[in-house]
Amino acid sequence: MKQALTGLVIAMAALAANPLSALAQDASYSGEASASTSSGYSSSSSSSSSGHSDVRLAIQARLDALNLVHEMGGALGAVTPLTPFATIGVRILDERLFLGAGLGFAGGSRDVAAGAEQGRAAFAFTPVASFDVLTTEFAALYFIGMFNLISLGETSTDTAAGSANANDDVFGIGLNAGAGIRGKINESLAIGGEFGWGFSALNGPGDSFDHGFWGTLMFEASIGL
Repeated sequence: MKQALTGLVIAMAALAANPLSALAQDASYSGEASASTSSGYSSSSSSSSSGHSDVRLAIQARLDALNLVHEMGGALGAVTPLTPFATIGVRILDERLFLGAGLGFAGGSRDVAAGAEQGRAAFAFTPVASFDVLTTEFAALYFIGMFNLISLGETSTDTAAGSANANDDVFGIGLNAGAGIRGKINESLAIGGEFGWGFSALNGPGDSFDHGFWGTLMFEASIGL
C-alpha cells in the first residue's frame, strides 16, 4: 500500500512538473525571439542609418549639334527642338527620378545679299524630368521629357554700312520626349546618350510650328545630400 501511494505521489509530481517545464521553455523561447527581433531591428536601423543618401544634387551638361534657328516662310523664324545645355536638379526615389531645370540656346544665320548677313538667336528655360525604367549596377535605360519656354530674339542684319535689328522678337513653347541610356563611371559621374522627338510653336509676327528629331550626349555629376 505504501509503495502504491509512493508511486502515485511520484506520478502526480511528474505530471505537475511537465507543464511547468513547458511554460519555462515557452518563456525561454519568447525571450530569445524578443531578443532576436530587437537585435534584428537594431541591426536594420543601424544599416539604414549608415547607408548612402537617397537624394542627390545633380548637374547635367548636354551637347546637341541639332539646335538651330532656321528659315520658315522666307525668314529666320523657326527653331528646331531645343535641349538645355546646362541643367541642375535632384535625383530621388533611389536615384531613379530626376527633376531639374536648365537653359537652352539656338542660333542661325544666312546670307541675304552680297556683303549682307542676317542672324537670329533663341533662348529657352527648360524644366526636365526623367525616370529610369531599367537599371543595373552600372547603367540605366530611362525616359525623359522637356518643356521649353522659348524666346526668339530679333533678326539682326549686318551690312558694310552697319547693322540693324528688326522688331520681330516672339515667344513660344516647345516639348521634347525621348529615351536615353546612362552609364555610371563611378558613384558621382555618368555619361549617356539621348534621342527623341520634339516640337516648338512660336507666337507673334511670322508664327511658326516646327518639329523634328533631337539627339544629345549627356554628362552628369552628382553628390549626395
